[in-house]
Amino acid sequence: MMFKQAAVLAIAAAIGVGQTPIFRSGTHLIQVDVSVQGSKGPVRGLTKDDFTLQDKGKTQAITMFTATDSQSTPAGAALAPNIASNRVTNEGQVVSAATVLLYDRLNTATLSQSRARAQILDLLSTLKPTDRIAFYTLDTKLVLVHPFTKSTAALIEAAKQLLAQGETSSPAAPGGDQVLTSLRNALVPLQLTMDNTGRVGATQAAFRMISRHLDGMPGRKNLIWITSQIPFTFGAGTERREFDEKEFLAMSRALADSNVALYPVDPGGANTGANTGVGTTNATGSRGVRSANIGATDATANSPNTLAGTEGMQRIAEETGGKAYYNSNDIKLAAREILTSAEVTYTLGFYIDEKALDGKQHDLTIKLAKKADTNGAKVFHRKYYFAQPLAASVQQLPTMAELAVDEDNAEGIGVMAAAGPDPEKPGTHFVQVKVDLADIQLERKGDKWVGSFDLGFAMEEGAGNLYVKPINLSLTDAQLKQATETGVMIENNIASPTKSTKLRVVVQDKTRGSAG
Repeated sequence: MMFKQAAVLAIAAAIGVGQTPIFRSGTHLIQVDVSVQGSKGPVRGLTKDDFTLQDKGKTQAITMFTATDSQSTPAGAALAPNIASNRVTNEGQVVSAATVLLYDRLNTATLSQSRARAQILDLLSTLKPTDRIAFYTLDTKLVLVHPFTKSTAALIEAAKQLLAQGETSSPAAPGGDQVLTSLRNALVPLQLTMDNTGRVGATQAAFRMISRHLDGMPGRKNLIWITSQIPFTFGAGTERREFDEKEFLAMSRALADSNVALYPVDPGGANTGANTGVGTTNATGSRGVRSANIGATDATANSPNTLAGTEGMQRIAEETGGKAYYNSNDIKLAAREILTSAEVTYTLGFYIDEKALDGKQHDLTIKLAKKADTNGAKVFHRKYYFAQPLAASVQQLPTMAELAVDEDNAEGIGVMAAAGPDPEKPGTHFVQVKVDLADIQLERKGDKWVGSFDLGFAMEEGAGNLYVKPINLSLTDAQLKQATETGVMIENNIASPTKSTKLRVVVQDKTRGSAG
């Protein structure tokens, strides 16, 4: 009994409650993350009244407004060894304003990979311990090298060691420092023979998975995509432009739906790349025309399919609220600008009637009031959302089994768990799970608020051991108020493992399909 009481008190005190959500029956909340950049960096101190938001040209009432400043987010108490969360680090820091660095070896020209390796190591070695960054690599699949929930100190040290060792073209031998080994293997140059269909599928899957890891996290969510090109099934065939547009939309939407801003960075350096035939703006603001090879096999020279080159990079960056970088010899400068832009985020929310979920694209426009734009500040945000019916959205999302084996945390639902041996039931562990009610879709039915989600437990020991428990909510107004303040607490008993292992706790909303 003592452990249970201690767990309840510890988990209740370990995480604070954010802005109280407004539950409205028959409506759907649309949230847009906004970055405002002035001549001296992020603009702080703006309020809801400083913004005008339009949906398809119609001004909307901003009913939810938050400002997230990563420099002023206080750290709470460190979590106890038996407590874990997808929203709070072990050190007690609230997870926010994360930047993902994706090194795309699948779609990066072979001749550019050596240059990319050196520049990535230079970038990582100069990170600050306070930079919240995750590092992934993409070859035939997405591989997590370093999660954003861990301190960058070990990643910085590993990068410094690899820089000192010089270039290597072979994977590391088994054993040794795990971070160093993972980073070395992630930067080994590859020349893959995957066909275009495979490249497109792998890239889209990587975007969806990264979006899931970032979805729901407060603050700016940036994805730095180091790549030579955007892959398309029909390559340079301009006659299939309509099909390319659909593939392009799938990649853009995978990020925009989760408010993830994309920053494509071409590692080829100055005076290399695709011939677009148009003036382009590089990382330093100058203009130029690209003229050499692009593509994972160095074979797509002077591609007439401009979506694969700088036009596509510019467009996908703009649609998601990011910025494209190319014709530059320094990835580090671009990354530092992107990391700085993530320090301050304004999140604007407005409601639409569920009857208006027409499955169509709705263009978004956000402007600053004149009093807030005196220094020529620019606004970056996703340029659209899809008014997708909730049932259709769920069909496209991963299963509980897929979430249980994911390498990193999903952020769509706030989850915290505490576990330990149950003295009252030998051979079992007591597990208490706290779920953030603000992330669960609720509907008004009669005098109750109802919703449902699946709660899953999976041990790393063994395979196929996922246990799923359906949770159905039916709350009065008073119960809703209480649960909003404290979270939904669920107590469970599971069989104790035969050896020390990790327990994976998964929550998935049955209506929206979001997960944590």
